[in-house]
Amino acid sequence: MKRGLIAGLGIVAAGGLWFALAGDKSQAGTIRLMPGDAAIVAEGAELYAAHCASCHGAELQGAPNWQSPNSGGRLPAPPHDASGHSWHHDSATLFALTKLGVAEMIGDPTYKSDMPAFGKP
Repeated sequence: MKRGLIAGLGIVAAGGLWFALAGDKSQAGTIRLMPGDAAIVAEGAELYAAHCASCHGAELQGAPNWQSPNSGGRLPAPPHDASGHSWHHDSATLFALTKLGVAEMIGDPTYKSDMPAFGKP
């Protein structure tokens, strides 16, 4: 289960990075995840390890006390396993969150998050 979720999140990260570099927001609906492509899954796993695991955890465990605001008033990184909330979002939502960041995705420019956006909106 965890291995599959890491691969899935890695694919979203790889797609987000590609989309960020491509810079075209209108293509969000055309991005397709390819969990059967071992090369893309491996690239996604590397991207997750390099850019996501430091906060969300190498084993998807998230930050301690992730449901309570930290000293800066922001919510820490949630786990990416069944105890967190990312598992119930569809791929398009996770992709937009990775690409745009939380504030842009929810349409509230005042929302503060420690989650960086991979691309410029």
